[in-house]
Amino acid sequence: MADTNNERVGKALSLLAQGLAPFVDRECAKALGPDWETAIDVNGPVSKTDSQFLLRSMLAEWQRVFRPILGYSGRSYVSELIEARNRWAHQDSFTSDDAYRTLDTVERLLHEVSAGEQAAEVGRMKHDLQRRRYAEEARRVTRRQGAQALEGMPSGIFGRGVRS
Repeated sequence: MADTNNERVGKALSLLAQGLAPFVDRECAKALGPDWETAIDVNGPVSKTDSQFLLRSMLAEWQRVFRPILGYSGRSYVSELIEARNRWAHQDSFTSDDAYRTLDTVERLLHEVSAGEQAAEVGRMKHDLQRRRYAEEARRVTRRQGAQALEGMPSGIFGRGVRS
């Protein structure tokens, strides 16, 4: 069975957490010490394996820790992914365009933090989503063309000049 867009986003967020965790842990430990997670106020559960915690930690320590490494585009990615993660957690629906955008942003941030393995997996997910979108559009066009070809054609015996 095909994944739904929400399932795709959930998988991408899981891969994001896997790829971000070592990066965030390393950079925060350098700047804040080995128990950095207790020093950050992120209003929520503290878990180094949770995408929400990692993203919020990055935002909370942006100026001190992450701005010199990731720059303005990185901050945009983090903010966008916090919003996407919240939508996903609250079971909002994702259109194919929304899902693609989220997957693309996850892939970009993973590349920024040198999480190539996870970025490659998200890239494959993006490719699969695009392939499915194009296949669905091709089916719609084919159905539309088939319906248009049938319009105006006589059906049954009516219009064929059949004598009684």
